[in-house]
Amino acid sequence: MPRKTELKALEPEVARPLWQNAVVFGSMLAILVFANWGAPATGTGFWQAVYAAKWYLTAAAAIVLGGVLVAWFRVAWPDPSAAAPRGARGRLAAGASRACGGHP
Repeated sequence: MPRKTELKALEPEVARPLWQNAVVFGSMLAILVFANWGAPATGTGFWQAVYAAKWYLTAAAAIVLGGVLVAWFRVAWPDPSAAAPRGARGRLAAGASRACGGHP
């Protein structure tokens, strides 16, 4: 039978508390739930109010998720100027134009 010290050595080191992981998964779940929220059968009531505000609720959950990823998980904020080298978008557009037979 393994000793408690041996079992303790097998446990991984935790980088974040559990509540931070719960906030991340909760915000992802909120994004999925509110983005897929369907119209209720009746045009009034609480469910209709949620349906009317579904994109605001989805956006709020996405903002929370983005802030959490940057603050707690140290995900780098993307730099739009570094997304593509200078001139690459022009070459991409020219290639797409040629693929479509020269039509814009």
